[in-house]
Amino acid sequence: MPAHHYGNLSQPCTWHYRDKDNRPANVKVPMRMRATNGDALVEAAVAGLGILCEPSFIVHGAVERCVLTPVLTDYQWYAMNIYAVYPQTRHMPARFRAFIDFLASHFGGTPMYYILTSKLSP
Repeated sequence: MPAHHYGNLSQPCTWHYRDKDNRPANVKVPMRMRATNGDALVEAAVAGLGILCEPSFIVHGAVERCVLTPVLTDYQWYAMNIYAVYPQTRHMPARFRAFIDFLASHFGGTPMYYILTSKLSP
């Protein structure tokens, strides 16, 4: 089945994962659409135009509304990090510390990636 790919990846048509025994592997997936906007990729998948691999913080709404269904959930897909970069100073402003704490609480841990398909997909 063709898929929607995130365009900023160095190899967007190759999806990396870890199998049930935590061994790294990858699979080549034919491309239907390539974009650098996760929401656009989700909408294409909701429309039944193919599958996609996206993090939970992008697809959670579509999964909650039951318009996308996670598949291949026994595998761990991708890895992703978010960094807060700031100049080193002796005293960090309280508002900046609050922002870093917000990022850590909202995006802390490892985001779950899903392979998703639409209810409309054949």
